[in-house]
Amino acid sequence: MNIRENLVHWMSETGDRAKARDLYAEVLAVRERVRGTDHPQTVSTRTDLAFAAAETGDMGRARDEYAVLAPSLERTLGLRHPETVAARENLAYCTRAAAPAKRRFPW
Repeated sequence: MNIRENLVHWMSETGDRAKARDLYAEVLAVRERVRGTDHPQTVSTRTDLAFAAAETGDMGRARDEYAVLAPSLERTLGLRHPETVAARENLAYCTRAAAPAKRRFPW
């Protein structure tokens, strides 16, 4: 799994972000099945998937991944841990970005 995730990481770095996003989703499914939702490697893969989704403009998918990630980090690291705080901030950003423009700007 680690080798596959490293390959996906470099695929993303070289510009094929949409394919990387799809492959992160595949790696995540295996990690969740084998290690569980709160395992550090699963959390890391979900973080990468959420980031890749946001980079490709799929803010709804990014929001959904951060919505699972944030509570997982709260359980394992605590409410005030920097990674938990960052996940909550990213969740808020993606939630706003995924909302229709009319809802984002009420004026």
